[in-house]
Amino acid sequence: MDNRIMAEISKTPSEEYKKHLKEEEGTLNFIYKDTSDLDTGGTGHLMTDADKEKYGIDKNTKYVVVDTKYGKRKAATDKEGNIIRLDKDVTDAWFEKDAARYYETGRSWAKELGIEDQNMVNTLAGVSFQFPAFKSKMPSAWNAMKVGNFDAEEAIKQIKFVSGIPGTTKSKWYDETPRRVEALSAALSDYSRRKDIALIHPDKSTMSTVEPPP
Repeated sequence: MDNRIMAEISKTPSEEYKKHLKEEEGTLNFIYKDTSDLDTGGTGHLMTDADKEKYGIDKNTKYVVVDTKYGKRKAATDKEGNIIRLDKDVTDAWFEKDAARYYETGRSWAKELGIEDQNMVNTLAGVSFQFPAFKSKMPSAWNAMKVGNFDAEEAIKQIKFVSGIPGTTKSKWYDETPRRVEALSAALSDYSRRKDIALIHPDKSTMSTVEPPP
């Protein structure tokens, strides 16, 4: 591969990545059930056992449906029936820690795939944040994304449809969060286009980079 399409990848979570996470995940100041029925708080933070113990979340916890700007959510309540609220300092700290953790996963995935492009690292980090089991649950899509075998069209089919055949049953991931699947599809198509341009016309390359540190 021509070294001119290689990009300088940020070692720390990019602002663009964090902004995208907040836009996609949304932020709520209470504990709620996500699309997989898991206890979540703040900006898509999956509650750990320690978190649950701190806020009194257990098998007896009751939930009430509330309207939010992101749609209806099932919010956890305390023993008095009040919605369990979260301080901003707490949710901000969760976000920074989670963003850093999954950004590192995104970098690792990109390295494994042979991808050195900041936009794709941001995208993969976002996927790992929302769908940590992507690699194991979408093996055909993952294989289509690997270096030397990069096939954006095939990868998109695999993430959208159970059989990988357009027009058939949509994947569970698509059913649960279609916007996320469409976002990855768009990123794969864009990367494929820019990759081809970089290989054929290096002087017109638009592979994304970040400014290297001084």
